[in-house]
Amino acid sequence: MEAMNSEAEYCASKNNCIHFTLSLLGLEKFSSQLVDFQDEGDSSSGGAMLGNTSTRFLLFKSIPGHGDIFEEVFEGELQPGDILLFPLDRSNDIVSRALFKHAAVYCGDGEVIHFVGTGTAGPSSSQTIPGLISKQGYQTLIKERGQCRIYRKKGGVNLSHFRNRVRNAMRSEANYNAYTNNCIHFALSLLGLEKFSSQLVQIRC
Repeated sequence: MEAMNSEAEYCASKNNCIHFTLSLLGLEKFSSQLVDFQDEGDSSSGGAMLGNTSTRFLLFKSIPGHGDIFEEVFEGELQPGDILLFPLDRSNDIVSRALFKHAAVYCGDGEVIHFVGTGTAGPSSSQTIPGLISKQGYQTLIKERGQCRIYRKKGGVNLSHFRNRVRNAMRSEANYNAYTNNCIHFALSLLGLEKFSSQLVQIRC
């Protein structure tokens, strides 16, 4: 938890995400300093990581303003509204597999919905690129991306609201940004837990 109360300056060669990850395992030095944060509900709080929904969800399965509201479940218990976290990188690079995940949401009937960037920006790029919202078969996505871990909102989701959000999402288009509008923001928005920037598209007959 100490890292979540710290701030640091990024240096690609001396103080980067890999140094940070290894430092959590006690294998590397990482330059940072503790900061006295105000309460999260205070709009003047200066904690970038505390306000980073994707980071909080990936590391702790909690959401700012909602707390620890997810629990891991087994594949045989899949229900609509469950969030699936896939490795973003199928290589043997342990650091990349630990840091970067792709999120999808189970819709039921063997289908998932997810959001991907269709440009060439990397997972750590701040560049905004075109995005694509689509449905895909659950088993097909596993074959493409590898085994996933499954997380469920404690208490479940309102299925009527969830299905309505899925329908609207399938009629929408959005731009992808790794920091501000990514697959995790999209997944959480379908559960009514996060904002996601998109716009409905009018389909002409």
